Amino acid sequence: HEALHESRERHYVTLMSVGDGVITTDPEGRVLLLNPEAERLTGWTREEAAGKPLEEIFEIVNEDTGQPVETPLVKILRDKKVVGLANHTLLIARDGTKRSIADSGAPILAPDGEILGIVLVFRDQTEERRQEKTIADQNRKLSMLISNLPGFVYRCKNDPDWTLLFISEGCRKITGHPPEAFTKGEITYGDLIHPEDRERVWEEVQKALAEGRKFQLEYRIVTKGGEIRWLWEQGEGIPAKDGGIEALEGFIMDITSRKAVEAKLQESRERFDLLVGRLNDVIWRATPDGSHILEVNHAFTTIYGHPEEALHANPHLWLETVHPEDREIAEESDRRLRETGRASAEYRIVRPDGEIRWIRDRKSLIYDEAGNVIEMGGIVADITEEKVQGAQQALLEAQLIQAQKIEAIGRLAGGIAHDFNNMLSVILGHSELAMMKLTSTDPLRARFEEIAKAARRSADLTRQLLAFARKQTIVPRVIDVNDTVSGMLEMLQRLIGENIRIVWKPGGNLWPVHLDPAQLDQILANLAVNARDAIEG
Repeated sequence: HEALHESRERHYVTLMSVGDGVITTDPEGRVLLLNPEAERLTGWTREEAAGKPLEEIFEIVNEDTGQPVETPLVKILRDKKVVGLANHTLLIARDGTKRSIADSGAPILAPDGEILGIVLVFRDQTEERRQEKTIADQNRKLSMLISNLPGFVYRCKNDPDWTLLFISEGCRKITGHPPEAFTKGEITYGDLIHPEDRERVWEEVQKALAEGRKFQLEYRIVTKGGEIRWLWEQGEGIPAKDGGIEALEGFIMDITSRKAVEAKLQESRERFDLLVGRLNDVIWRATPDGSHILEVNHAFTTIYGHPEEALHANPHLWLETVHPEDREIAEESDRRLRETGRASAEYRIVRPDGEIRWIRDRKSLIYDEAGNVIEMGGIVADITEEKVQGAQQALLEAQLIQAQKIEAIGRLAGGIAHDFNNMLSVILGHSELAMMKLTSTDPLRARFEEIAKAARRSADLTRQLLAFARKQTIVPRVIDVNDTVSGMLEMLQRLIGENIRIVWKPGGNLWPVHLDPAQLDQILANLAVNARDAIEG
């Protein structure tokens, strides 16, 4: 009996010391004993719980529905074996506190198999259940996040086939294959990579792993339907304990649409560059402070005579080429650009070969949406020909005005000559009538002859004025050129002015010429006027 008593004492001490809650009952389900942990979890003391039905002390409900759960007592008594509680069971303590528990119950059998009672063992799973819920919630969120990504995540081996250990559902939309096709080995990811890109992909990934960095690359795949798609991938190696690479993890997304847009933009850019390259005007872009030339077309070489590389190397070359007399104009234009955001100026530049050209320089600042200056740019046009044509046009206009003046003077001279000729005719007629009545010895005859001679000389001058005014009828006759020119000298001298002297050197033995003297007078007048203009510059 003493040994039995010691055994019972040891079992009692053990029962009171275990970390799980323990409740024992008699065959009718009345509580016999609670250990300290059971007291803490149920809120009942041994003394208070003794003799009470187990259902009153051990109240349990379903965690999800809140409905009461049948205690394992009946099932234990019926089946005489260990019975466990269903998952998600809550124990409601005496004070209403709810705790997640896991428990099991077993019959206490006598040697003959008679049920002496039951023992219920349970433990607090509240913290475990909370962690499980947290993990489940995180997994749910992660799964939702992965499923909503514009691509798929993966974990694979670092081998040429990129053997996949995990791949998310997003691969189905991009590759046309379900995830299980990869994880079960029905197809390898390496088979999908475009043959022209496989070697490059392998080399870039291995280089990144060797350098201990993440890899990022773009390549093509051939989908299940035979479509070629562009993918963007970023991943990294997961180190193994032995220092190698355990696996690769990363993310892949479809960039086919972006590549198509980039191709169109590149094509558009190439067409634009081709157009700009063929323009006769200089197109340029520079940083806001002008310290770096971002872009300039080939017209710069054509107009300035310097290679484009020279401007990139020396962004101030454009100012150095400005003609010294026009440097202030160019600098003022630059100041106006920075003050107002726009500027335009015309000035001369000097090419390396010494040729001087006129240019029209138009430029402006370029702003972003926030109003910050991000670039400057402009157009430079060669207006040398325009300037030359303008000067020629001005000269022609001056000549036209001069011609109009001469024409007006000619009309005036013609009118005066016509009236003067009428008066000379009266003078000459009366002189000749008077001489007819005088004898050759009459003293007055010599005077009338002088009057007639002066009238004829005046008539010659009048004829020249009429010829100048182009109102004299052309009457060619045989003339002596020397005599005709001599008769024009006085008028020519008046025509060209007193500051230019006419030197007359008549030729000898000239043949007579059949010509209207008025035409020769006109020729001489034109030559004299042109010579005067050439002398005066």
